Amino acid sequence: MQSSSFKYAGSEENEMTIRPEHPDDYNAILRLTYEAFLTSDYPGRRRVDEHYLIHLLQSSPFVIPELCFVTEQDGEIVGHIEHGFTRGAAYYGRACK
Repeated sequence: MQSSSFKYAGSEENEMTIRPEHPDDYNAILRLTYEAFLTSDYPGRRRVDEHYLIHLLQSSPFVIPELCFVTEQDGEIVGHIEHGFTRGAAYYGRACK
């Protein structure tokens, strides 16, 4: 898969690259996710929820690696998206298939 480059406001200093996620991106993705949700707060939320979920999903068979991407700016990961699939646990009391 080829990377795509996007230039914002016609300025090279704002150029970002979207590319497939690589195993060596793992620590940067965890740090980015932790920092992104650091100020989120709601009843019952633990401070480790989002980046811990990324950690749990990393080796999950439900993640679709071909659909996991990072966004880089100046060599630093500034965005991440991870796609996966699941079955619904219940739909009106019945298991979904």
